[in-house]
Amino acid sequence: MKKYDWLIIIGIILISGLLFGVNQLKLSQQKRDSKELIAEITVKGQLYKQVVLTKEKQEFTIRTDIGKNTVSIHDNGIEVIESDCHDHICEKMGFIQKPGDIIVCLPNKIFIKIVGNSEGDIDEVSR
Repeated sequence: MKKYDWLIIIGIILISGLLFGVNQLKLSQQKRDSKELIAEITVKGQLYKQVVLTKEKQEFTIRTDIGKNTVSIHDNGIEVIESDCHDHICEKMGFIQKPGDIIVCLPNKIFIKIVGNSEGDIDEVSR
């Protein structure tokens, strides 16, 4: 084989790999966009509320005898924007939007977890 034959073969392999990668990225994005996500909010170990994660902004406050947390839903995710607990770790955990992501407020005993829209969903990432 000549020198230019190798360059052509390497070029074809690189272009094929690039096209494959772009295709996988698009498929992954479509799968994520088409999947409706739900956040399960648990207070003191009991299911408090299930909310559908949408692009539209929604806010509500979870009030308990221990304290309160204000939750914001937007951009297909959820976050705690205000809490009256002393450490505010739940606020610092930030915005979550992938199945399996969690936010925990230990002082107020609030646990938020993102799940899929059906019982049979499997997490995309295995640890």
